[in-house]
Amino acid sequence: MGILELLFGRKPPAQQPPVQATRNTTIRHRAPDGSIVVEMYTPEQTAARVEAYRLELEAREPAPKGRATDGVKKKTVDVSTLRVLDLRSIPATQYRIVGSAFSVTQAGRYEHGADQYLLIREPRNKHDPNAVAVYGKGRRVGYATRTKAAMLALILDPLPYDAFLVNGTGMGAEKQMQVGIPAAAALQKYLRVLPAE
Repeated sequence: MGILELLFGRKPPAQQPPVQATRNTTIRHRAPDGSIVVEMYTPEQTAARVEAYRLELEAREPAPKGRATDGVKKKTVDVSTLRVLDLRSIPATQYRIVGSAFSVTQAGRYEHGADQYLLIREPRNKHDPNAVAVYGKGRRVGYATRTKAAMLALILDPLPYDAFLVNGTGMGAEKQMQVGIPAAAALQKYLRVLPAE
C-alpha cells in the first residue's frame, strides 16, 4: 500500500515507460565525382542494411585469418610431368614451412597441407637463388628455410630430377605445416647408392 492511498484513499496514476527517441543514422561519403553525399536512414532502414550486408558476407568465401589475400601468389604444378625422386625412406627432421602466407590462404593451408610434399628448386627466385619451394597436392604452400634450402641446393642441383618427394605434416589444431628434410650426410649417403638413370 502506498502513502497516498493511506492518506487520501486513492492510487497514483500508473507510470508509463519512457519513450525512446529514435535516432536517424547519417552517413557522409565522397562520390566518384568528388562531391560529398549525405544520406539519412531510419533505425529500421539501418537494421535492414546491416542485415543485407551480413548476408552478403556469409555468401562470400571466408576470409583467411590474420592476413589479407592480396599478397597470395597461387602457383601450381602438374605432378605427372615431373621426374620425381622419392626421399621418404631417409630419416628426416620436421621443419616449419616458411613463406606460406604469400603462397596460400589460411583455408589453403588446410586444403593443401599434407603428409607428403614435393621439394622443387627455384634457382631463378629473386629473393634467394637457393630457394626450395614446397608443394602440397600440386600447389605451392611455401618454402624450406634459407639454411635448409642452401644445403639442399648444393646436393640436389646436379641430380636429373625436377622434384623430390618427402614426408611432412599438414595443418592441425595445435600444429603448423612442416616438411621433413633429411640431414645432408644421410641424403648424400642415400644418393651414392642410388642406381644411375
